[in-house]
Amino acid sequence: MNLVVKVISSPWFWVDVFFNVVGAAVVFIGLRIGASAERLIPPTDFKPDIFADLVTRYRALMDRGHRIVMVGVAIEAVCGFLLCVIAGFAVADSSEKTASALLQAKNAGLLAAEVQQTNLVLRSTVAALEIKAQDRIITLEQREKFKRILRDAPKGPVMVGSRNPNDETKRYLDKVVSLLTNSGFTIQSSMNYGDNLLWLNEGSSIGIVIDNLTNAPPYTRWLQYAFNESDMPTTAFINPPVNQFGPSPRPGSNEVLILVVEKP
Repeated sequence: MNLVVKVISSPWFWVDVFFNVVGAAVVFIGLRIGASAERLIPPTDFKPDIFADLVTRYRALMDRGHRIVMVGVAIEAVCGFLLCVIAGFAVADSSEKTASALLQAKNAGLLAAEVQQTNLVLRSTVAALEIKAQDRIITLEQREKFKRILRDAPKGPVMVGSRNPNDETKRYLDKVVSLLTNSGFTIQSSMNYGDNLLWLNEGSSIGIVIDNLTNAPPYTRWLQYAFNESDMPTTAFINPPVNQFGPSPRPGSNEVLILVVEKP
Protein backbone atom coordinates (compact mmCIF):
# COMPACT_ATOMS: atom_id res chain seq x y z
CA MET A 1 0.00 0.00 0.00
CA ASN A 2 2.82 2.41 0.83
CA LEU A 3 4.45 1.66 -2.52
CA VAL A 4 1.19 2.42 -4.42
CA VAL A 5 0.78 5.71 -2.56
CA LYS A 6 4.39 6.61 -3.30
CA VAL A 7 3.98 5.85 -7.02
CA ILE A 8 0.74 7.81 -7.52
CA SER A 9 2.09 10.73 -5.49
CA SER A 10 4.84 11.25 -8.06
CA PRO A 11 4.07 14.00 -10.67
CA TRP A 12 5.75 11.87 -13.32
CA PHE A 13 3.09 9.21 -12.76
CA TRP A 14 0.35 11.63 -13.83
CA VAL A 15 2.39 12.78 -16.85
CA ASP A 16 2.68 9.14 -17.82
CA VAL A 17 -1.07 8.64 -17.35
CA PHE A 18 -1.77 11.67 -19.54
CA PHE A 19 0.35 10.41 -22.41
CA ASN A 20 -1.09 6.94 -21.98
CA VAL A 21 -4.55 8.41 -22.49
CA VAL A 22 -3.25 10.35 -25.50
CA GLY A 23 -1.81 7.14 -26.94
CA ALA A 24 -5.12 5.32 -26.44
CA ALA A 25 -6.95 8.23 -28.17
CA VAL A 26 -4.51 8.14 -31.08
CA VAL A 27 -5.04 4.37 -31.46
CA PHE A 28 -8.80 4.91 -31.39
CA ILE A 29 -8.60 7.64 -34.06
CA GLY A 30 -6.37 5.50 -36.25
CA LEU A 31 -8.74 2.55 -35.97
CA ARG A 32 -11.73 4.77 -36.85
CA ILE A 33 -9.98 6.16 -39.91
CA GLY A 34 -8.94 2.70 -41.05
CA ALA A 35 -12.42 1.27 -40.50
CA SER A 36 -14.07 4.18 -42.37
CA ALA A 37 -11.69 3.78 -45.31
CA GLU A 38 -12.24 0.02 -45.35
CA ARG A 39 -16.01 0.52 -45.56
CA LEU A 40 -15.72 3.04 -48.42
CA ILE A 41 -13.23 1.14 -50.58
CA PRO A 42 -14.96 -0.53 -53.61
CA PRO A 43 -15.26 -4.33 -53.61
CA THR A 44 -12.47 -6.20 -55.30
CA ASP A 45 -14.77 -7.60 -57.98
CA PHE A 46 -15.46 -4.07 -59.32
CA LYS A 47 -13.57 -3.08 -62.41
CA PRO A 48 -10.38 -1.40 -61.30
CA ASP A 49 -10.25 0.95 -64.27
CA ILE A 50 -13.49 2.55 -63.19
CA PHE A 51 -12.76 2.82 -59.41
CA ALA A 52 -8.96 2.99 -59.52
CA ASP A 53 -8.81 6.51 -58.14
CA LEU A 54 -11.23 5.64 -55.31
CA VAL A 55 -9.32 2.49 -54.43
CA THR A 56 -6.05 4.40 -54.35
CA ARG A 57 -7.51 7.18 -52.20
CA TYR A 58 -9.14 4.89 -49.63
CA ARG A 59 -6.14 2.52 -49.47
CA ALA A 60 -4.00 5.56 -48.71
CA LEU A 61 -6.53 6.51 -46.03
CA MET A 62 -6.36 2.98 -44.57
CA ASP A 63 -2.57 3.14 -44.52
CA ARG A 64 -2.77 6.48 -42.74
CA GLY A 65 -5.11 4.98 -40.15
CA HIS A 66 -2.68 2.07 -39.63
CA ARG A 67 0.20 4.48 -39.18
CA ILE A 68 -1.81 6.47 -36.66
CA VAL A 69 -2.58 3.23 -34.76
CA MET A 70 1.15 2.36 -34.69
CA VAL A 71 1.98 5.83 -33.32
CA GLY A 72 -0.64 5.39 -30.57
CA VAL A 73 0.68 1.93 -29.75
CA ALA A 74 4.24 3.33 -29.58
CA ILE A 75 3.09 6.10 -27.22
CA GLU A 76 1.41 3.53 -24.96
CA ALA A 77 4.52 1.32 -25.03
CA VAL A 78 6.74 4.24 -24.02
CA CYS A 79 4.30 5.20 -21.25
CA GLY A 80 4.28 1.62 -19.97
CA PHE A 81 8.08 1.62 -19.88
CA LEU A 82 8.13 4.95 -18.04
CA LEU A 83 5.61 3.62 -15.52
CA CYS A 84 7.90 0.65 -14.84
CA VAL A 85 10.83 3.04 -14.36
CA ILE A 86 8.82 5.18 -11.91
CA ALA A 87 7.76 2.10 -9.96
CA GLY A 88 11.35 0.83 -9.98
CA PHE A 89 12.65 4.08 -8.52
CA ALA A 90 9.92 3.97 -5.87
CA VAL A 91 10.81 0.37 -4.97
CA ALA A 92 14.52 1.23 -4.82
CA ASP A 93 13.87 4.25 -2.60
CA SER A 94 11.58 2.20 -0.37
CA SER A 95 14.15 -0.62 -0.17
CA GLU A 96 16.89 1.86 0.72
CA LYS A 97 14.76 3.37 3.47
CA THR A 98 13.82 -0.10 4.70
CA ALA A 99 17.47 -1.14 4.79
CA SER A 100 18.35 2.08 6.62
CA ALA A 101 15.56 1.47 9.12
CA LEU A 102 16.72 -2.12 9.67
CA LEU A 103 20.30 -0.92 10.17
CA GLN A 104 19.14 1.68 12.68
CA ALA A 105 17.08 -0.95 14.49
CA LYS A 106 20.08 -3.29 14.55
CA ASN A 107 22.35 -0.54 15.88
CA ALA A 108 19.72 0.36 18.48
CA GLY A 109 19.55 -3.29 19.52
CA LEU A 110 23.34 -3.51 19.80
CA LEU A 111 23.41 -0.29 21.81
CA ALA A 112 20.69 -1.58 24.12
CA ALA A 113 22.59 -4.85 24.60
CA GLU A 114 25.81 -2.92 25.31
CA VAL A 115 24.03 -0.69 27.81
CA GLN A 116 22.49 -3.75 29.48
CA GLN A 117 25.89 -5.44 29.67
CA THR A 118 27.42 -2.27 31.12
CA ASN A 119 24.64 -2.09 33.70
CA LEU A 120 25.24 -5.71 34.66
CA VAL A 121 28.96 -5.04 35.08
CA LEU A 122 28.25 -1.93 37.14
CA ARG A 123 25.75 -3.80 39.33
CA SER A 124 28.26 -6.62 39.82
CA THR A 125 30.98 -4.10 40.69
CA VAL A 126 28.72 -2.29 43.14
CA ALA A 127 27.66 -5.59 44.71
CA ALA A 128 31.31 -6.64 45.06
CA LEU A 129 32.20 -3.30 46.65
CA GLU A 130 29.25 -3.58 49.03
CA ILE A 131 30.35 -7.07 50.06
CA LYS A 132 33.94 -5.89 50.49
CA ALA A 133 32.75 -2.98 52.63
CA GLN A 134 30.89 -5.30 54.99
CA ASP A 135 32.59 -6.50 58.16
CA ARG A 136 33.79 -10.07 58.35
CA ILE A 137 31.72 -12.00 60.82
CA ILE A 138 32.11 -15.17 62.84
CA THR A 139 28.72 -16.77 63.06
CA LEU A 140 27.38 -18.66 66.04
CA GLU A 141 27.61 -21.87 64.04
CA GLN A 142 31.29 -21.21 63.28
CA ARG A 143 32.00 -20.48 66.97
CA GLU A 144 30.30 -23.64 68.14
CA LYS A 145 32.09 -25.78 65.57
CA PHE A 146 35.46 -24.20 66.44
CA LYS A 147 34.98 -24.85 70.17
CA ARG A 148 33.68 -28.38 69.55
CA ILE A 149 36.77 -29.32 67.52
CA LEU A 150 39.12 -27.95 70.21
CA ARG A 151 37.17 -29.27 73.22
CA ASP A 152 39.60 -32.12 73.94
CA ALA A 153 42.66 -30.56 72.27
CA PRO A 154 45.66 -29.25 74.25
CA LYS A 155 45.55 -25.53 75.03
CA GLY A 156 48.16 -22.88 75.66
CA PRO A 157 49.30 -19.34 74.93
CA VAL A 158 49.17 -17.88 71.44
CA MET A 159 50.60 -14.72 69.91
CA VAL A 160 48.15 -12.61 67.92
CA GLY A 161 48.65 -9.63 65.66
CA SER A 162 47.73 -7.73 62.54
CA ARG A 163 49.56 -5.46 60.08
CA ASN A 164 48.66 -1.78 59.85
CA PRO A 165 45.02 -2.71 60.43
CA ASN A 166 42.10 -0.62 59.29
CA ASP A 167 38.97 -0.39 61.45
CA GLU A 168 37.38 -3.50 59.93
CA THR A 169 40.55 -5.57 60.47
CA LYS A 170 40.76 -4.41 64.11
CA ARG A 171 37.17 -5.50 64.68
CA TYR A 172 37.80 -8.87 63.05
CA LEU A 173 40.96 -9.37 65.14
CA ASP A 174 38.89 -8.77 68.29
CA LYS A 175 36.45 -11.45 67.13
CA VAL A 176 39.29 -13.93 66.54
CA VAL A 177 40.78 -13.14 69.96
CA SER A 178 37.37 -13.68 71.56
CA LEU A 179 37.03 -16.98 69.70
CA LEU A 180 40.43 -18.14 70.99
CA THR A 181 39.92 -17.13 74.60
CA ASN A 182 36.42 -18.66 74.69
CA SER A 183 37.95 -21.90 73.44
CA GLY A 184 40.47 -22.05 76.30
CA PHE A 185 43.55 -20.30 74.89
CA THR A 186 45.42 -17.41 76.49
CA ILE A 187 46.81 -14.42 74.60
CA GLN A 188 50.59 -14.27 74.99
CA SER A 189 51.04 -11.01 73.04
CA SER A 190 49.13 -8.76 70.65
CA MET A 191 50.89 -6.28 68.37
CA ASN A 192 50.98 -4.63 64.96
CA TYR A 193 53.32 -6.31 62.46
CA GLY A 194 53.55 -3.22 60.25
CA ASP A 195 56.48 -4.43 58.11
CA ASN A 196 54.97 -7.85 57.47
CA LEU A 197 54.71 -8.77 53.75
CA LEU A 198 53.59 -12.40 53.96
CA TRP A 199 51.37 -13.34 51.04
CA LEU A 200 48.37 -15.41 52.13
CA ASN A 201 46.49 -17.84 49.94
CA GLU A 202 43.49 -16.58 47.99
CA GLY A 203 40.43 -16.27 50.23
CA SER A 204 42.54 -16.55 53.38
CA SER A 205 42.93 -13.73 55.92
CA ILE A 206 44.40 -15.69 58.86
CA GLY A 207 48.04 -16.72 58.88
CA ILE A 208 49.55 -19.27 61.29
CA VAL A 209 53.29 -18.72 61.78
CA ILE A 210 55.71 -21.05 63.63
CA ASP A 211 59.49 -21.34 63.92
CA ASN A 212 59.67 -24.99 62.82
CA LEU A 213 57.66 -28.19 63.03
CA THR A 214 59.80 -29.83 65.71
CA ASN A 215 59.38 -27.13 68.35
CA ALA A 216 55.88 -25.87 67.50
CA PRO A 217 53.24 -26.01 70.25
CA PRO A 218 51.27 -29.31 70.21
CA TYR A 219 48.01 -27.45 69.59
CA THR A 220 49.23 -25.72 66.38
CA ARG A 221 47.77 -28.33 64.03
CA TRP A 222 44.57 -28.35 66.09
CA LEU A 223 44.21 -24.59 65.67
CA GLN A 224 44.80 -24.79 61.92
CA TYR A 225 42.30 -27.63 61.56
CA ALA A 226 39.66 -25.82 63.66
CA PHE A 227 39.96 -22.58 61.69
CA ASN A 228 39.78 -24.36 58.32
CA GLU A 229 36.85 -26.59 59.30
CA SER A 230 34.97 -23.54 60.59
CA ASP A 231 35.15 -21.80 57.18
CA MET A 232 37.98 -19.47 58.22
CA PRO A 233 40.74 -20.51 55.79
CA THR A 234 44.31 -20.21 57.03
CA THR A 235 47.75 -20.05 55.44
CA ALA A 236 50.63 -21.72 57.29
CA PHE A 237 54.18 -20.30 57.40
CA ILE A 238 57.25 -22.05 58.80
CA ASN A 239 60.19 -19.78 59.64
CA PRO A 240 59.44 -17.23 56.85
CA PRO A 241 62.35 -15.10 55.53
CA VAL A 242 63.06 -11.80 57.27
CA ASN A 243 62.39 -9.82 54.08
CA GLN A 244 58.83 -11.22 54.11
CA PHE A 245 58.07 -11.39 57.82
CA GLY A 246 59.76 -8.12 58.73
CA PRO A 247 61.91 -7.15 61.75
CA SER A 248 59.07 -7.53 64.27
CA PRO A 249 59.42 -10.21 66.96
CA ARG A 250 58.69 -13.60 65.44
CA PRO A 251 57.48 -16.76 67.21
CA GLY A 252 60.27 -18.80 68.78
CA SER A 253 60.41 -22.26 70.26
CA ASN A 254 57.01 -23.55 71.40
CA GLU A 255 55.28 -20.38 70.16
CA VAL A 256 52.62 -19.83 67.47
CA LEU A 257 51.44 -16.56 65.95
CA ILE A 258 47.88 -16.02 64.68
CA LEU A 259 48.21 -13.18 62.16
CA VAL A 260 45.00 -11.49 61.03
CA VAL A 261 45.39 -9.50 57.80
CA GLU A 262 43.18 -7.19 55.77
CA LYS A 263 40.04 -8.45 54.09
CA PRO A 264 40.75 -10.36 50.84
